[in-house]
Amino acid sequence: MGAYAEDWLARRIIGESTYVNYKGFIDNHLIPMLGHRPIAGVAKREKRIREDPARDVKNAAGSQAVDEDEIPTLPEVRRLHECMPQRYKLTVWLQAGAGLRVSEALAFHVGCLRRDVIRVRWQVSRRAYREDCKARLIPLKHREEGEYREVPAAPFLCAEIDAHVQVWAPIPLTFQNAVGKIRQVEVFFAPREPGREVMPTANTYGHYFKRACVAAGLVDAEGRPRYHPHSLRHFFASTALAAGIPIHEVSRWLGHKSIRSTSTVTSFQSHGTDVEASCSRHWQRRPDRQGLIKFLR
Repeated sequence: MGAYAEDWLARRIIGESTYVNYKGFIDNHLIPMLGHRPIAGVAKREKRIREDPARDVKNAAGSQAVDEDEIPTLPEVRRLHECMPQRYKLTVWLQAGAGLRVSEALAFHVGCLRRDVIRVRWQVSRRAYREDCKARLIPLKHREEGEYREVPAAPFLCAEIDAHVQVWAPIPLTFQNAVGKIRQVEVFFAPREPGREVMPTANTYGHYFKRACVAAGLVDAEGRPRYHPHSLRHFFASTALAAGIPIHEVSRWLGHKSIRSTSTVTSFQSHGTDVEASCSRHWQRRPDRQGLIKFLR
């Protein structure tokens, strides 16, 4: 229940007040009471839900939490990159090539790239757009102030970062961290036009992402975007697993609290099948499989 609730909320592109309400309910009520329970157990064994909403649904063998159609292909990621506004193009590769959450990508600053690794220390606060917000950068999910995680930086990603800096020079940002200390970093994605919000947030970024999906033709039968920013993290995870990287390493790179989250969200731990074989079969159905594996190297 906990993993599902967090993934569900990450997929929403909603207003600030709605997000706060949902987040408060999940953190204060759902996760403490039911977070460790499987959904089927809550519905059937504990009778918390009087009528099982899935009682007439038959699960297909090896059904996955994340359908493969919800993970973009490499050509689709490239099309999305082409259609993003110039100042946000790099965020596509930070998410698809390093597995950063959208709020972590928006907090990318000069100190993140350290030789051949990306050190992720902060994420953008949901309130960073407000003029009176002091803590615009906050600790990572599942981390305390001062803690960080590192992700290998592929050569192509380092080149993309260099190319971005040539056009968009980093801008100094002063903020108060979680322990009250004043810090200053040079961020990559601060607004540069007068009258814009102080910092972009996951919600404001979602607007540009949806427009890019439509412009790239990545829409469903009803014309709605097929993907959301979190889909790029799924792309990174599935690509890494397909390349034979152990799932515990992928989990650490993604910043998951436990390896269970990785196997649930990336959905490659199917019944009676090891992770590597499942990934291999998944990407054999894609014509760009070899390109994907080289993509991370």
